[in-house]
Amino acid sequence: AAQTAHRQRFRKAVNFGKLVMASPDIRPLYEQAAKDRGAPIYAVCIADYLNDPAITDINPIDYRGNVGDPIMILASDDFGVVRVDMMLADADLGTLIESGQAVETPAGSGQWIYFATQPAAAGITVQFQATVFDRPGGTAIERGTKRI
Repeated sequence: AAQTAHRQRFRKAVNFGKLVMASPDIRPLYEQAAKDRGAPIYAVCIADYLNDPAITDINPIDYRGNVGDPIMILASDDFGVVRVDMMLADADLGTLIESGQAVETPAGSGQWIYFATQPAAAGITVQFQATVFDRPGGTAIERGTKRI
């Protein structure tokens, strides 16, 4: 079963490589990476598909439940993170407080910042969930909590 799953995942990686090779918008990104790494472009595409992004840290130290409070997310990928989604919920009630996208600041740094857009009531425990995406659609999810 594990071998079958691996073969299926590798087939998907091969299909992603074919998609990149046929795309005039995405192919130049992979061509440059292949040149920089001294590797075939197709190999870089397959490796990117097979390597999911990672979240190193979610840091809500400056989040106090106010609009504009920042939450820092450190994320990485072998080829690049393209999006980070953040969700905040009341951990006790399970109700969504807000969700949205973080912004990489500065660009290419791997440091993403989400700024709260909704107030949260004092005294609750807020659950944070960051979801990181790479170009082929690989994801990583990290959760944390903070009492405000």
